[in-house]
Amino acid sequence: MLPPQIRRLSMLQSLKLSNNPLNHFQLKQLPSMTSLSVLHMSNTNRTLDNIPPTLDDMHNLRDVDFSENALPVVPEALFKLRNLRKLNLSGNKIEQLNMTDGEWENLETLNISHNQLNAIPDCVVKLTRLSKLYAANNLLT
Repeated sequence: MLPPQIRRLSMLQSLKLSNNPLNHFQLKQLPSMTSLSVLHMSNTNRTLDNIPPTLDDMHNLRDVDFSENALPVVPEALFKLRNLRKLNLSGNKIEQLNMTDGEWENLETLNISHNQLNAIPDCVVKLTRLSKLYAANNLLT
């Protein structure tokens, strides 16, 4: 268990909790951690219900890893992260990237490997800072 008071760590810059069965850990405390720049929660039983719908105040968040969580779609809150540089969504069950123009403009690395994608959206080519795109083991034709 992580204590609810974890939100008091307002100066915390890196939170890596990967490979822990955080079944009951809600991320409600997360938006109060405004200094956070790295959030790794690979294989932690994340669902659309236990990821906050908004992360708008997390302007410093640059590196997010929600891989290996069986997510059916990209959580909406991730599209709003303007300063995101690295995003790992590999090993989920994502069938489409519902991106629109202007999202993830600063993204440099995108890992969407091992999902169920049958196409990469056209707006990915507008991610001019993207230098690494991993899309292996999908259903791309």
